[in-house]
Amino acid sequence: MTDRLAEIQQAIDSFQMDTARTLLREELAEDPGADAYYLASQAAINHGQRVEFLEKTLELDPAHPMAREELADIKRVKSGPAQVPTPRPAPESAPPRVKLASFGKRWLAILIDGTLVALPTMLLMSLSGAFLALNTAMLSADDAVIAEAFSQFQNDFIVMNLLVSAAYNLFFMTRFNGQTPGKMMLGLRAVKKNGARFRLVRKEVAVPRQRERPPERPARLPRVHTLERRLRLPVRRGFG
Repeated sequence: MTDRLAEIQQAIDSFQMDTARTLLREELAEDPGADAYYLASQAAINHGQRVEFLEKTLELDPAHPMAREELADIKRVKSGPAQVPTPRPAPESAPPRVKLASFGKRWLAILIDGTLVALPTMLLMSLSGAFLALNTAMLSADDAVIAEAFSQFQNDFIVMNLLVSAAYNLFFMTRFNGQTPGKMMLGLRAVKKNGARFRLVRKEVAVPRQRERPPERPARLPRVHTLERRLRLPVRRGFG
C-alpha cells in the first residue's frame, strides 16, 4: 500500500470523508488500481456509487477478498440468500493484502490503551472504598493487617481492571472499525486474516416464511335423485 493510499485509509478511519475523496480523485487520476477503487467504495457518496466502485475493484482484481465479501453482503440483503451464489473463499495460501504494523507501534498502542483503561479503573476503585480500606490498614501500623489489606486491594484491582478493559475493547473495536484510541493515535487497525473488517457478530438475513395454504376441499358432488322423486310420480298402494 502506497503512502497516499495509507493516508486515504487514515482519513476514512478518522471519518474525514471530504479529505479522503480529494485524495482519491488524485490517486484514481494517476494510478486507478483495485485498492484505490476499494477505498473509493468506503468513501462513496451513495449506495449506488459504492456498488459501482466495488464492481470495478473486482474487475481489476477478481480475488480481492474485502470487495468480494462486501459485494456479496449487499447482494444477499437485496435479493435474499437463496438467489445469491455462495462466493468461493480465497485460497488459504494467499498472502494478506494488509501491511502488518511493527512490534514497536503495537506495543506503544497497548501502552496507551492500558493507561486509558487504568484511569477509570482507579476511579472505580476509589468510589468502591478500596483506597480508604488500604489507608486505614496503613495507619494501623500492623504488618499482618497491612499485608492482608494490600493483597485484597491487589485482587480487587485485577478484577476491576479486567472488567474495564473488556468493556473498553468491546466498545471501541466494534464501534470504530477495529480501532481503539491507542490504535487511532498510531494509525493502526485490527482486521481479519484476509483483510476484512472486524465484526463481533456476523450479519444474517432473515428469510420470511411463506404461509401454507389450507388444503382445498373436494368438489361437492350433485345430489342424485331417483326418477320417481324427480318426476314426482304417484305411488300405487294396491292392484285392480
